Amino acid sequence: MGAAQLKEELYQYIESGDTKLIKMLYAIAKEYSSDDYELSEAHKTELDSRLEKYEAGEMHFSSWDTVKERIRKRSKDAL
Repeated sequence: MGAAQLKEELYQYIESGDTKLIKMLYAIAKEYSSDDYELSEAHKTELDSRLEKYEAGEMHFSSWDTVKERIRKRSKDAL
């Protein structure tokens, strides 16, 4: 779905929406456009650490299917 179609459908939701929906959409839009959000030092440190590991080839990734199978196996073993 393209941006123009998304905008049109969103406009329709706003036009027919109740006050609660409109307030939620407004809050999301306001938060999204806010430039004053800043990560804490702890978050920055963690992200830097992960980036270093990624760039050094020390991070290992799994497909979603592999992760689901691993979780299923662990839950069966726990029973």
